[in-house]
Amino acid sequence: MLALARQLFIDKIHLSDFTHEERSFIAGIPYDYKTPGFEDWGCFGSMKGAGTFKNKINRNDKNISKALDEIPLYGEVTEEHFSKYKNSFSKIFTGNSIATFSRLLAMKRPDIFYCITSANKKAFCKGFDVIYSHVNYNTYWELIVMKIINSEWWLHPNPNSLQESRISEARAAFLDAFCYQE
Repeated sequence: MLALARQLFIDKIHLSDFTHEERSFIAGIPYDYKTPGFEDWGCFGSMKGAGTFKNKINRNDKNISKALDEIPLYGEVTEEHFSKYKNSFSKIFTGNSIATFSRLLAMKRPDIFYCITSANKKAFCKGFDVIYSHVNYNTYWELIVMKIINSEWWLHPNPNSLQESRISEARAAFLDAFCYQE
């Protein structure tokens, strides 16, 4: 799934250039998917209950794409990149929908970002010593990204096979496998 998401960003660059099916897949929204591989749309954060987000994705709100364009597809992601995304995203969506906010980040850069949802937030916070109620747009970089990329596990991956290498390239997003609780 993450390899397919990566290829979409490589091929089309801007979320606004994706087809409706592709945008829905990236956004974690249910859809009548015809493309092989898209059936796992809900992994790494299902957004089926995010009505306003779903409506804006369905309408192909260009501002969402512009916000996501602040995050580079390759190379270092800086706090400045993140801040530009955060500022743009928060103008589109009021409140603190950390799940939709982080879902798009994790789909574009699963090596750096983790989609934090109600189903994985508690375990993540316990494992990374984060106060659950403190996680929001403004603290995501410090409490989520920095905790992940400063961990020994992230700094020194030790893949032993091609499959492990592919997983390692998306290791921030893959934390969901350890933290997800129904």
